[in-house]
Amino acid sequence: MAIVTSGALSLGTTSGTNRSLSAEYGGSGDLPLSTYYAGAGLVPAGTVDPDGNAVPSSGTIKFSDFYGTPAITNIHGTAISAAYVDGQYFDQSGYREGVIGSMTDDAIGSFQSSSVCKITQTENLAGTFNLTISVSSGSKTFNNSGFTTLNLYLGQTTNSGNPDVELDRVDATFSNGTNFGRWAWDVATLGGNTSPTFVNGIFGLSTTNNFVELV
Repeated sequence: MAIVTSGALSLGTTSGTNRSLSAEYGGSGDLPLSTYYAGAGLVPAGTVDPDGNAVPSSGTIKFSDFYGTPAITNIHGTAISAAYVDGQYFDQSGYREGVIGSMTDDAIGSFQSSSVCKITQTENLAGTFNLTISVSSGSKTFNNSGFTTLNLYLGQTTNSGNPDVELDRVDATFSNGTNFGRWAWDVATLGGNTSPTFVNGIFGLSTTNNFVELV
């Protein structure tokens, strides 16, 4: 349950469980508010409110920083075999259903109030990294919500350790069409990662095994 978006909040549950930092993120006893810095142990690093404002990881922190925030949970994770194609006009690396690569488990148990969503693309296509989610049956209009970050674990088939690449939804360009939603990140302008694998196509210049995770 996400924390409310206005009104009184508390460290404990005196204001109600949906107004409590400890009920949402854990912790007990006489804790200072700084215990809830993002990345300090209780609040996951990268936690943002519905407008994309990040919970502080240091410095000034206040209750209003937590309005509308949820504890980040693993929405879906799967191993993928990411293929590489050196095309005449552009390169491709990653997975796209029926085109390149393969995915162990494309079905997302629950996404945007639907139980029939699946990942159909995690691919760097000509310098734009695309995450596409579609439906396996019926129809759906997708919106720009449902996850906080797309984590990529390169060269491994589990999510052990820290992700090599973290792509925040708020940094993506969102578009939708008939029964699909797509989030796209410009690989060339993404900051904070200087790995050659990332620069040269995220998944590398050959077929590689990797893990992708929506949180």
